[in-house]
Amino acid sequence: FHKSYVLLAAGFEDGHAVLYRCYRTEMEIAMLTDQDFPHEEDISYSSPPADHSNIAVHSRLVGHSRAITSIFFNLLEDQLVTTSIDKSVRFWGIDSGEMLKV
Repeated sequence: FHKSYVLLAAGFEDGHAVLYRCYRTEMEIAMLTDQDFPHEEDISYSSPPADHSNIAVHSRLVGHSRAITSIFFNLLEDQLVTTSIDKSVRFWGIDSGEMLKV
């Protein structure tokens, strides 16, 4: 969990996945002041992009050769798991975007 943003994952027909940072509004952040966030805040991700879009690409995950069929975060939300028509399951590091295991 991050105080400044939530993560959104999307998988695509060409086999790649994208992690997006969706920045919280000021009101949402104010409502979360009492909450403890386990992940360290990276100062470079603490505010939305300069174009005020409130969403930014966190990382692009390339490795599957065919369409992504499912995508989900593990319980600790430090890894993303993807499955594909190419009959593989891949584990990705959230912070680095690195493929950890096939």
